[in-house]
Amino acid sequence: MQSLKDLVTVREVELNDLPFILDSAITCLSKYTESFIKGYTPEYARNYLEKIVLYILNNSNYSCFVCTHKNDTDSVISYCIANPHTNHIFFSYTKYAYRKLGIQKLMLLPLLVDFNSKLTVQWPTKEMLKLQRIGKIYIENKVFEEFLQWKSKEYILEKW
Repeated sequence: MQSLKDLVTVREVELNDLPFILDSAITCLSKYTESFIKGYTPEYARNYLEKIVLYILNNSNYSCFVCTHKNDTDSVISYCIANPHTNHIFFSYTKYAYRKLGIQKLMLLPLLVDFNSKLTVQWPTKEMLKLQRIGKIYIENKVFEEFLQWKSKEYILEKW
């Protein structure tokens, strides 16, 4: 019997992965952030969420790893975007057909987070809410906090 490591490859994100990451992240975030984007047109909401995802992917504190089929490294099965310095998961996604294999837990998350420390996540998805109820994770909007700190420093520097 083949192990998961025999079937898939884990690598750092590449530019050609971006369309899949943006589409899947925006589709999922649109479902779970309805109250956050309520009242906006779908185009505006998508544009806004795309900017958040691009900001994170370009933020040097965040890392992104993808999991692909071993024989098709251009086809992303799963990915995780996290800040290993703060133990914060911005977003993780696995295609539906592969969710029971443990790709996130066994292959991606160990590269990005320390399970022995407080683990935080950005979005309150159904799965994350289940883990929060049993005390395994905490939901915190660290991206917004980081953005505000960055903007505050920028504003202060401009004023002085």
